[in-house]
Amino acid sequence: MCHNLSMKLIFAAVLLVVTIVGSASGQVGYIGIYSDPAYTDCDLVDVVPPGVQLIYIVHRGSSGATAVQFRVVPSSGASCVLLGEDSPYNAILGDAESGIYIGFGGCVPSDNLVMTLSYFCDGASTTCSSIDIEADPDASSGGIEITDCSLTPLVGTGARLIINGDSSCPCGAIPPVREKTWGAIKALYRSF
Repeated sequence: MCHNLSMKLIFAAVLLVVTIVGSASGQVGYIGIYSDPAYTDCDLVDVVPPGVQLIYIVHRGSSGATAVQFRVVPSSGASCVLLGEDSPYNAILGDAESGIYIGFGGCVPSDNLVMTLSYFCDGASTTCSSIDIEADPDASSGGIEITDCSLTPLVGTGARLIINGDSSCPCGAIPPVREKTWGAIKALYRSF
């Protein structure tokens, strides 16, 4: 009976933590990456003949933000070269592939186009290669930073644009890296 009660308490505690973390991350939003100006397609087909592909970087899923900080990282199989980057905002430090900070000049609601990238793709990208939104190495938190409307930097998530995808490599949000393992979380409750 006591063991059953302990399991129920552990389950309730885990459910509470998941609910709190889930609702907090929903407020921060994420940095999405798309191959179309409607921000619906996170797949890119790199075929011959070679050509320029526009990639759209968008802050989504929050009530608003004042700045973002991230970097764009093509995978080793992506046969695309960054030609240029354009942003509707002027407060920019860095560049997309090394790490970039973009200030909006005020609280801007999502969905918010942060920047457009021009890539030259030569038709040689491998199946399931990608272009990912990752943490800027200079970000103080070590994560993808989204500064909310009260000027608090928060850690958000990134996304993945799949190049020459198939059913084995879905595109979309990249789950955040967790600092704790499941074993470490269970160890917190061993005393019950």
